[in-house]
Amino acid sequence: MTALPNIKHLAVMAWALVNAGLVVAIGNVIEWGDTLHLPVPAPAVQPPASVDLSLPPDYRLPDREKNYAATLARPLFVASRREAPPVPPPPPPAMKKGQFQLLGTTITDELRTAMVREVANDKIRHVGLNQVINGLRVERIEADWIVLGQYDDREEVRLKIQPSPVVVPPAQAAGAAAVGNAAQRATAASSRARVLPRSRAVPGADSVPVPANAPAPANVPGAAGAIPGKPPGGAKDVVGP
Repeated sequence: MTALPNIKHLAVMAWALVNAGLVVAIGNVIEWGDTLHLPVPAPAVQPPASVDLSLPPDYRLPDREKNYAATLARPLFVASRREAPPVPPPPPPAMKKGQFQLLGTTITDELRTAMVREVANDKIRHVGLNQVINGLRVERIEADWIVLGQYDDREEVRLKIQPSPVVVPPAQAAGAAAVGNAAQRATAASSRARVLPRSRAVPGADSVPVPANAPAPANVPGAAGAIPGKPPGGAKDVVGP
């Protein structure tokens, strides 16, 4: 009794035969590698064509006066619809004066210097001719004044000298004081003599002012030359001021 062939071995043999057939077919197609490395043909070189470059004309703004005459005559962004007034020029720079106070000067044949005090911080500085200090140029130095310049303006700073006090002799001072006291007493006496008394004999009567140059009454209490205890003109019950 013969044994049956193994089905698994038959399948493997069939798969191997099929693969071998495929390999042979592919090899025949590619001619077994002879056509894989063919020489690359050189490309044909074409001469470059000439390029003509032409630039466009420069851009120019259109004529405003011709194309936009109405817009210029009546501008849209101005409330009055009229041309805006020209902008005024900025004011020229001004020189700041009063920055320094002159304290003294030194003048020799070879040198001219000045000692000044800065008013802002009381700082004392020594400056020479044509020297610049705080933007001001020292243009001239004299014995008791200097000239400072900036832009087109000039400032003359003079030396302020405090006068010495006058010494009065003691005898003269005492005499002047005595004369002053006597004058004050005489003025007070004349003021008292010119006062007009009021009388109680006439109720409700107003006093009448007496001019400054009027003579004093003959018998007024407190006045010069009055008789004590005797009223003037025989009147009674007269009261002075």
